[in-house]
Amino acid sequence: MTTFTIEGNGLKYKFWKKILDKAQQKIRKYEDTIVDISNILIPTPSSMIIKFTTTNNGNKYELTLQGKFAPLYKKQSDGQSIQAEEVNAEMMIIQNINQSYQINE
Repeated sequence: MTTFTIEGNGLKYKFWKKILDKAQQKIRKYEDTIVDISNILIPTPSSMIIKFTTTNNGNKYELTLQGKFAPLYKKQSDGQSIQAEEVNAEMMIIQNINQSYQINE
């Protein structure tokens, strides 16, 4: 068996290829973001650091929040881990994702 190529219309191909590339960029821009919370740290009673990864693009982020976290700080200093449900981390990330910083860990 031999294989060969039949040439198409080069001008129309370039035109539709550019439209396809633009459409794929828009799709990536507006698709749902899947967040995986990796770590919640409370270094002081007044600050909390939430580290998370977006699995769509694999970027890692860090969100620092200020507030009154004294009971959680005491719990963490006693050796217990802080769960995402306890601090409502999902809602905090949704509301403050624009203030998070991309990290290279």
